[in-house]
Amino acid sequence: MKVMTLSIKKPARFRTIIGMAIVCLITLPRLIDFIQSQSNISRIVPWIVLFVVSATVLIGTFFRAMQQPTAMQLCDGAIRINGREILAKDIQRIMKAGYFRPVIGIKPYGTWLVPLHLCFRFADGEDRGMATILKWAEENRVNVASRPFASWW
Repeated sequence: MKVMTLSIKKPARFRTIIGMAIVCLITLPRLIDFIQSQSNISRIVPWIVLFVVSATVLIGTFFRAMQQPTAMQLCDGAIRINGREILAKDIQRIMKAGYFRPVIGIKPYGTWLVPLHLCFRFADGEDRGMATILKWAEENRVNVASRPFASWW
């Protein structure tokens, strides 16, 4: 098999963006009330931590979704994504989640979650991309599953 290059993007993760925005909107008024009332600082610390963590996840997820498409190369016995190479023998499963604009996750052996750099969607030509990756998986004896999966964000 020759080297096939496909255009991929990071998934948008709209559920994460909406969820973290809601958490920020709920905690912000509480923080403002605590600051205005000048209560005990030990009572405000958990709210500050919750707000900072949710705002960080929100901003990180938003900027990751806005990144430009990158290239994925399917070679004999390996996949190269953003300069990182993963061998077919190290891949436990390739998972597809969703029907419209599916998200692909490559789960290596020894991990519980799909690493963030191995979670993507096709930037264009989803049908061609899915057919190509399924053909590569079949040739390299990698299991493929159509089911939801977990990744870091």
